[in-house]
Amino acid sequence: MMLYLLSAQCYLMLCEKEAANREFEKAVDADRGNVYAMLRWARNSYSLAIERRAEGEQSYSVYAQTAQHMALRAMQYDAGNSDAKDILHRLANEFPEIVERE
Repeated sequence: MMLYLLSAQCYLMLCEKEAANREFEKAVDADRGNVYAMLRWARNSYSLAIERRAEGEQSYSVYAQTAQHMALRAMQYDAGNSDAKDILHRLANEFPEIVERE
């Protein structure tokens, strides 16, 4: 699992966010309770959603939904997690048409 996180970080340094997301997904699959990996995946997906919407691509909605799903999942393990709350707050403000309100 650590290998996937390191690989994701390398992809992020190379500005390969989609490849980083694939590695974050592998990290979460390898350790389903890894809140750190969930939050990294959520934050990266949020960033991709912002970028894709600015480029006029409809794929932004998938990234926004992934970010929400991962942040909510992280909160199942750590209900008070401030990073997850921050991501959800940003998503609600940025993508009210997509993000499911709690």
